[in-house]
Amino acid sequence: MTPRAPIVATGDPQNPVSEVVLVDRWEVEMFVDQRGFCPMVKWMESLEPAKAAAVDAAVLMFLRRGGISLAGTPWMKPLGEGLFEFRIRHSVQQIRRLAGADQPEANESATRGVLLRIFLTFHGERICLLIAGYDKGRDPSRRRQQREIARARQYLKEWRLGNERE
Repeated sequence: MTPRAPIVATGDPQNPVSEVVLVDRWEVEMFVDQRGFCPMVKWMESLEPAKAAAVDAAVLMFLRRGGISLAGTPWMKPLGEGLFEFRIRHSVQQIRRLAGADQPEANESATRGVLLRIFLTFHGERICLLIAGYDKGRDPSRRRQQREIARARQYLKEWRLGNERE
């Protein structure tokens, strides 16, 4: 049984309940290594603004709401050993439309498609740990993808070792 989204009253006595609001059910954290390096922050800073906005929208509107239930959908692929690939294939405008959000006036960069990947794992009580990301649109080769997955696996291993010591 799927949990129901809470209902928010609008304050209108004639229609006290008029909209349903989705709740952010998953916390999102970012991996930081022992030296204080955060691969996600470095990657996000390297993205052009429209791509960074697409990442923000996808994480807020889909990952925080769906979490691990997105695995096996076009949004997320399980890679094994607790590592997942969150797939962002839409512009911020398209993501907002898919999420049913209001649509602000779009500029050209907000409507361009993207092909981005975020590697992550899930732990604890509904926590998504973002490990690393890359722009698959810049280099869609299988070799690059395997290199990025291997790097993400290494970061995940490092994170697990650090958590065992605590």
